[in-house]
Amino acid sequence: MTCTEFPEPSGADGASRCSPTRPISTLAESSASSLLPAELLYLTVLLAQPSSKIPVSCSLLHSICQNGRHVQFPWRNLVLLTRSARTSRPVKKNFIECHQSNLVKTLKMFLAAAFNRLDTRLTGFAPSQPAQADPMFTTEYLQHLYSRVLLQWPVSQFPLSFYSAQTRKCSLEAVLPTLESSLGYPVRRFAWRPLIHGLLLPVYFLRAGRLELLDQCLHLLRSAPAWQIVEIPLSWNSWQVLFLDDRIRVSSFCAYAAAQDDNFESPGASYPLVLATMALLDWSLPTLQVILAHFPSLSVSTIAEHVWDRGDFIIDSMFDVLDNAVPDSVDRIIDLYKWLQGHIGYSFAFFPLLSALPTKGIRNYSTRVLLEVDLPTLTAFEGDWQLWSTMRAQLELAVVDLIDEHKDEQLLLIALDHGLLQRTGWARLISLNPTQWWPVIQKHVPATGNEHYITVAQALLLLAVDRSQPSKIIRLADIITRDLNADVLDVILHDEGDLKSYFTVVSIMRTLAPTLPDPSRSLGRALTFLASQHTDLAEISTYKLCTLVSVLFHTASSRLPRNRPVDCLAGMSPNHMASIAVAFLVSTLLFGYPMSRVYPGQSSLAVADSLLTYAAQVIPDPRTASFFDLVPVCLRAIVATMIREWTKSTVVEEEKKEEEEDENEDEDEDDDNWFRSDKDTIQWTLAHLVRLDSQFVAAVLDHDWDASLVAFAKAPIPAEDQDCATVAGYIVELVATQQVSQAAEYWQSVDRTVSRDVVARMARWMAQLNYSNSPATEERIVAVVQQLSCNTSF
Repeated sequence: MTCTEFPEPSGADGASRCSPTRPISTLAESSASSLLPAELLYLTVLLAQPSSKIPVSCSLLHSICQNGRHVQFPWRNLVLLTRSARTSRPVKKNFIECHQSNLVKTLKMFLAAAFNRLDTRLTGFAPSQPAQADPMFTTEYLQHLYSRVLLQWPVSQFPLSFYSAQTRKCSLEAVLPTLESSLGYPVRRFAWRPLIHGLLLPVYFLRAGRLELLDQCLHLLRSAPAWQIVEIPLSWNSWQVLFLDDRIRVSSFCAYAAAQDDNFESPGASYPLVLATMALLDWSLPTLQVILAHFPSLSVSTIAEHVWDRGDFIIDSMFDVLDNAVPDSVDRIIDLYKWLQGHIGYSFAFFPLLSALPTKGIRNYSTRVLLEVDLPTLTAFEGDWQLWSTMRAQLELAVVDLIDEHKDEQLLLIALDHGLLQRTGWARLISLNPTQWWPVIQKHVPATGNEHYITVAQALLLLAVDRSQPSKIIRLADIITRDLNADVLDVILHDEGDLKSYFTVVSIMRTLAPTLPDPSRSLGRALTFLASQHTDLAEISTYKLCTLVSVLFHTASSRLPRNRPVDCLAGMSPNHMASIAVAFLVSTLLFGYPMSRVYPGQSSLAVADSLLTYAAQVIPDPRTASFFDLVPVCLRAIVATMIREWTKSTVVEEEKKEEEEDENEDEDEDDDNWFRSDKDTIQWTLAHLVRLDSQFVAAVLDHDWDASLVAFAKAPIPAEDQDCATVAGYIVELVATQQVSQAAEYWQSVDRTVSRDVVARMARWMAQLNYSNSPATEERIVAVVQQLSCNTSF
């Protein structure tokens, strides 16, 4: 390449600028360069391999390269645009040629320097204020390069024919030869490729943060007579060649956009829209504004439509690129985020913004993002309580993680001032480092009293269990008992959240069992608490309480000399004995086998068998005192639920065996079953329950169920109990439907061999166990049955 490739205008005296007067050499110079005319010297040097050593080979060349504009431009052309002489790869006749010249290599080298990287991976953000001027490009040099870009392309030849009839998009590789052939000069004779290099340089300036040169490039493009060529929508696969961005998330976005183009026959994207996408991924609102200023077809609404059409993928990609690094100024993040909120329509495009920031190295970013973005966004949604609560919890989590990462008490005070830290937030913070953060909560939250501390301790125990940290459970239990003067058992019993999960209870109590001073006393307190619960207690809460009672029972019995579980029942009241037996049975049969973590193998079933057998021997005959009248009503309801679920699941299994070809059969019928449902376990349990209280089992199986479906379960129940259940069920149905007089008449007509007391007891159970009844209906049924049993007239 020579300086004549890009001829300059003649000077006023008609002399070509490529033929300057040779500088006068000194007498001291005797090198060969001093004997050559300047023109020959320039041409000789230009034939050499580009090297930084050449300009310093002699003072003449150094002076020319520093001050001679006629040499600077050709020399830059040679360094940037020629192919490396060392490459042996074949030259492809397509757009990939731009990657075989020195241009891309040099631009990548400059960008790596701008990102302060030792390698050439372009994974950073553009600097907001580049520290130095660009080492190669100036405004004059850009004017020199862009002098032929689209200059002779008639607007009438705008290549609409390149649109695909099917997808209305084309690739750069496909259209480039025809587009370049339409230019007014033989493009392939020159290393400068206007339709590739002319579009690549704005990308370089965008990624280098050189907005003044980006503005100049876009101005030169827009000044060309046929600048509309940049409006041709091309596939994202084509545009990815120009990205100069090695960030994984950016590459993923391009691949996603290309796949979406193929799958949904999208028209691709124009060059201005691609530049706008690059600006978004670089978190630079000034860059985006420069691009918007130069392209009338690119408006805020166009960008908004582009963002929405990509199904949040652009927004997600923008925040994903923040995972490992952030721009050099937090203003870039805040300004562009607010612009998105105000112009794109994302009221909470990514909330909280704080959670999008990496936890390391951005302590000075956290406070400003919290105060200027996240808190105002949260306040804007106070009218929607449900959404606001969810957003507040998300912000609390992000704040806690940053407070702990930076040990930032200033951020902590800001969070406290705005009410961001509540029970779960304190718990998470303390669980990260109990030794550091427990004194902080006592220092900053003295007015809330021990009640607040206990709720925090509840959440702390849950977090310690979830993270499998037994040592923290012991440490937190020590905090509860020493600093709060509370009891871990009270913390578990009075929790209204998820702390009483039966797996959580097993983990906590197994860890703390050696530290319990009197497990028998703790067991008694748990039984008293269980007895105080009502029918409307949530099933999951009852399961948790059953597991707690069972683990405490195991702890108490394991300290007995002979370590026999039944010995622990000696001296207990019938109510406590019955409650322990039923609670242990329920927790043993729960899905997931929580008691298997306490007892190895099937030994928990053996313990349950011994407890039920012992209870059946010492508790009075159910003819005089029903066993299930001794247990809390919530336990009674759980056993009834268990029996009904078993009956339902067993019937479904039988129907599946008989009608395997029926594709409409509900195969997930028993997905909500909380209990083990193998046939042997069901038969074993029903046998024990019938032996304990056949009347209760008969009442459960009769009410609300087709007798033919539960015949297999009714088989071991005495016939007289089944008759009583039938009578009780019919009376309950009549009273529930306001047919009290008919119920009285039916009562009088019942065979005298049917026990009125048993019928009344069963009717009361049925009223309590029918979850479709309102409390008022339940009370009315119980009152009517009581009157009937006392022969009181209505």
